[in-house]
Amino acid sequence: MNKTKICAHVRKNDSGDWEIQGLKEHLRGVGGLAKSFADVFGNGDWVELAGLWHDLGKYLPSWQSYLCRKSGFDPDAHNETGQGRPNHSSSGAVYSFEKLKNPAIARILAYMVSGHHAGLPDWYPDDAGGDLQNRIFKNNKLFDEEINIIKTVSESSEFLDKDSPQTIPLNTKNPMELSEYFNLWIRMLFSCLVDADWLDTEKFMKPDQSSLRGLFPEIKDLKRRFDVFMEKKQKESSNVQINRRRDEILETCRAKASLEPGFFSLNVPTGGGKTLSSMAFALNHALEYDKQRIIMAIPYTSIIEQTSKVYKYGTDDNEMIEKLPKSDWLFGEESVLEHHSNIDPDNEMTESKLAAENWDAPIIVTTNVQLFESLFSSRPSDCRKLHNIGNSIIILDEAQMLPPEYLKPILSVLKGLVLHFRVTVVLCTATQPAFEGKIGSQGTFFEGLGNVRPIIDKPKELAKSFNRIKIIKPVDITVRQSWEELAETLSLYTQVLCIVNRRTDCRELHRLMPEGTIHLSALMCGEERSELISDIKQKLREDKPVRVISTQLVEAGVDIDFPVVYRALAGLDSIAQAAGRCNREGKLNEKGMIGNVYIFNPPKSSPPGLLRKGEDTSKEILRLYNDIELSPDLFEEYFKRFYASVNDFDKPKFKNRLIDEAKEFKFQFRTFAKDFKLIDDSIQKGIFVWYKGMKFDSESLIDDLKKYGPNPKLLRRLQRFTVNVPLYVLKQLTEKGLVSDTESHGYFVQMSDELYKKGSGLYYDADWDSGKFVC
Repeated sequence: MNKTKICAHVRKNDSGDWEIQGLKEHLRGVGGLAKSFADVFGNGDWVELAGLWHDLGKYLPSWQSYLCRKSGFDPDAHNETGQGRPNHSSSGAVYSFEKLKNPAIARILAYMVSGHHAGLPDWYPDDAGGDLQNRIFKNNKLFDEEINIIKTVSESSEFLDKDSPQTIPLNTKNPMELSEYFNLWIRMLFSCLVDADWLDTEKFMKPDQSSLRGLFPEIKDLKRRFDVFMEKKQKESSNVQINRRRDEILETCRAKASLEPGFFSLNVPTGGGKTLSSMAFALNHALEYDKQRIIMAIPYTSIIEQTSKVYKYGTDDNEMIEKLPKSDWLFGEESVLEHHSNIDPDNEMTESKLAAENWDAPIIVTTNVQLFESLFSSRPSDCRKLHNIGNSIIILDEAQMLPPEYLKPILSVLKGLVLHFRVTVVLCTATQPAFEGKIGSQGTFFEGLGNVRPIIDKPKELAKSFNRIKIIKPVDITVRQSWEELAETLSLYTQVLCIVNRRTDCRELHRLMPEGTIHLSALMCGEERSELISDIKQKLREDKPVRVISTQLVEAGVDIDFPVVYRALAGLDSIAQAAGRCNREGKLNEKGMIGNVYIFNPPKSSPPGLLRKGEDTSKEILRLYNDIELSPDLFEEYFKRFYASVNDFDKPKFKNRLIDEAKEFKFQFRTFAKDFKLIDDSIQKGIFVWYKGMKFDSESLIDDLKKYGPNPKLLRRLQRFTVNVPLYVLKQLTEKGLVSDTESHGYFVQMSDELYKKGSGLYYDADWDSGKFVC
């Protein structure tokens, strides 16, 4: 081992000897790899420079002494966020301001370099007092003491003598006119730097792991498999009207894939096969325009497993999957990366675990939370994947479920990806929201998307051809119905689904139903919900009696087919989703019948806020029309009225924190990321409950947590046995000794048999619950 060599990283080899990665080799490696990533969008020179400067602080004798101290080497010394480890990221940020005389350009480099371990910083002090300018300047003077020391190291001159980047931000002639997208551009550059740094480090530290990356089929091979699968599926399908319509939708998607990249809408009625048809569009479009991956984003983790199964095996039916030979699978397990909190670690290959770090896979199935919170994150681990979103196709399934209070930043980032990073976006839904033109009302107006091209030419005619149900509304929509009256009516059916607005409503109605009625809500852990949904599907296939009382978690993407559905008054998009669970396969039409969807006004209104606004907007629509047809025109009217009632489309203050001073490149990256939470973890907490699943008994997992402490694999297993509750409910449960975190390393776990019951889920006093939790 060469002790005079300036080190970037150290590791022990198989013989137990120390090996060194030289600092200059690491800087060159990161700079070159980062440049190759950013060349895709025309700004490789920016991250090449950031790569050469990101670890300049490791030239400091104090850092080298720490790494190579007398007590032995520290292989983790490069991770400066570890306790007691010296800072090495500030030096390159300071040098940016010394070398680059334009302060705006210096800021861009400094954000990346200073944040490559701790995350993108705020320019101004944040709530915790951290900010970039105070790391760079003291009393308006540059912190240049460390830079002067680094200059004395002869090897460093190779990297210090570099000039400013020459390419223009966003690779456009007038970048200042597009300053709204500068924050996204910096995140993309930052992503290239972080991924290159981690990959170069991994190549040295864990060469065996590094060799497992990128082992996925190419898009052209996946398209070939898809075409063979679909041809076989069409031949085996019965020649009924609904299957003929699905075939037409599929062929339309294939034909429209040759259109130039940009925004598309796929407006297909529920049951129209949009999961497979949208993939047909994406595969053909990817080959036509050399796109590198397809990203399917879904609103709920409760339905993501179903979509993943369809793409892996061609079906979400567990019994069929067990019988299928691998040769009959669609894309296969090795081709589809699932990235969400409910993934079973025992079903995850090493290659997939690695690909989840930077989305280096051809097909990714993820959640809206994972996608959009990553796009606005400041954390290196989240941002690492962003450059691989470039030159991809994003399918937003159930696009109408994008949260209105975050719509302004979400639509902005989508526009930025399409305009500047070669992304195609498909808005996929049965209830197309009004995302084009001006959105909102006076005082809240903002500019939505432009030039969203429909894949379906005549959506109104298509909607009529899928007419499988009739919407039946109350004579007087203002009159409320009691749970007792509703239970009496529902008990008359042998097969019926009733969807309510709140967890507490679900439990209250379920108590009044005949024995054997299935209760389905997020008061149950994910493992039990998955088992129940499979059981419901099996009963429906065998035409057995089955009554279900559910929250709205069953609406989006859960392919069940009831002859009768009851839906509590809610937003029209929710009513339409509920209707998609009625006569889904058109079986009643073959008998000359039709499915019935009954709207009822429940004893209590929806919780205040957006859910109440949706309910009120639906009341307006229901009063206007005697006969309700779920047509594109009706949804356009509904969403315009609904968005006009929304008070704020920018809850996390996108304009204030990321746009107002964008031309000077002054951003509050960290503060904005902290407030951009599609799921507000600050108002709820997860509890690991006792449930014996088909593969695991969660009590044994909880015992492991108590004995050995948390580890990523164990926590991911336990995720399937988690129930989220409001903090005020958690407080009551803790005080009564029903849950505790004292012996489980800060994680709340069930402590009593009384807390969780199979078939009902988590039990607590209804008086503790405000009813705001709807799923």
